[in-house]
Amino acid sequence: MASPVRPEVVARLIRRVDEHDETLRALSDTLIDVKETVDGHTATLASHGEMLASHGKMLTSHGKMLTSHGEMLTEILTLLRERPPT
Repeated sequence: MASPVRPEVVARLIRRVDEHDETLRALSDTLIDVKETVDGHTATLASHGEMLASHGKMLTSHGKMLTSHGEMLTEILTLLRERPPT
């Protein structure tokens, strides 16, 4: 027949289980905080990606406009050179 478990052993085991339970709860809370932070950073990065894409389009548009203005300036300078002095 098995020997009875002493109360002090049971009390010690209960304390150990309770300590592990608290540790697991703290780890769980920390992981939830980390996940929420990561989710927030992911959303921020997505927003920044969209903003960069928008800025890229704007830069392309400005580049085309700058090229157009350069061509217009070249035409104006050519016309000014061809114009007889007054």
